[in-house]
Amino acid sequence: MQSSPLSMLHSGFHLADPEVRRSPYPHYRWLRQQHKIPNLQGFGWLVSRYDDASFVLGHPDLFSSSVMAKADFALLGNDPPEHTRIRGIVNAALTPELLQRLETRIRSTADRIVARAANSREWNLVDDLAIPLPVGTIADLLGIAPDRWPVLRRWSDAIVRRQNGSAPQGFQSADGGDLSECDSFVRDMIEQRSKRNGDDLISELLHGVTAEKSLLPSEVLSLSKLLLVAGSETTTHLIGNAVLALLRSPDELARVKSDPSLIPSAIEETLRYDAPVQFVVRRTTQQLTLSETKLPAGARVLVLLGSANRDESRFSDPDHFNVMREHCRHLAFGAGIHYCLGGTLARLEAEIAIASFLSINSTLIFADDLNDVALVDSIQLRGPKSLRFTRTRPLNLTETGA
Repeated sequence: MQSSPLSMLHSGFHLADPEVRRSPYPHYRWLRQQHKIPNLQGFGWLVSRYDDASFVLGHPDLFSSSVMAKADFALLGNDPPEHTRIRGIVNAALTPELLQRLETRIRSTADRIVARAANSREWNLVDDLAIPLPVGTIADLLGIAPDRWPVLRRWSDAIVRRQNGSAPQGFQSADGGDLSECDSFVRDMIEQRSKRNGDDLISELLHGVTAEKSLLPSEVLSLSKLLLVAGSETTTHLIGNAVLALLRSPDELARVKSDPSLIPSAIEETLRYDAPVQFVVRRTTQQLTLSETKLPAGARVLVLLGSANRDESRFSDPDHFNVMREHCRHLAFGAGIHYCLGGTLARLEAEIAIASFLSINSTLIFADDLNDVALVDSIQLRGPKSLRFTRTRPLNLTETGA
């Protein structure tokens, strides 16, 4: 039974099914109730429980990340010892001083966005805040001039569609052009920075302290494209998911509005409740047994982060969004050696974005059906495509503290 396709075990579940993608959590609950780890034909073995997910993420010797090398061979899809070397160099480059400089710019950008929205009749939180804030931050981190920022999101979307294999027919040729354009742009930028050191992350990675503590141009290219996606797409969805969860939970929204010190807690609860990245992939390095299931060597394993974060054995009342939840040790950023490199920055951006939203929320009315919000077209990523509001009255900027 354990090797049968999951669709034969439970005909109502398939990761690619639009209904499952719209509301995966009841299906995840069914998965967790199974005694073994099922195999979904075309995807792999599905790890849905918290303890199993933690074990997989914490044992890179048994579960290799090399299966994700297509997305990024340098870090995301790499294993020790090379991963250890590269991770150490990147960690050293992301200094507290750099993050402090970014925080100042993020707050300034958020203030400008609120000021622009002050008298707009309509406002789209995704297009007007959740996309430009992370895109601008990653561009700033990489030293990309503002005049190129508008195309970064297009490139990022093309990378995601190519990795997920989700590009509609009409997008495929356009995506190919975007990917080539992105590659050429980043390669040129790396070549320039290799000759002229700057104060951006690319320069830091290329030059380092010594030759042994710097990265190869090919490694920087792979990492730069990873950052465009992981640093912008996922943070965009985190912001969108947080606002959507608050709107659907009026009592929690009121609690956070009355006490802004709860914003960090609301972000952590969003990461648990509706993770922007629903799963990561590993491959077994040997035959092994996990939760009474024999996994063959070389097996593709999907760690369902979205399911693990709703595990009843780990979290009380897991389907309830609770900004007062304590000990929220979710797996939204992964665990172990591949714990999300940009987790601190993503949290910071999301906290600033939610504070900005709350500062103008009293003048806004949600324009669509909260129970029927369109989501991004991705199996792995989860977040609203759009969150449209109409304004009830002009915004006095003194209300925001701006």
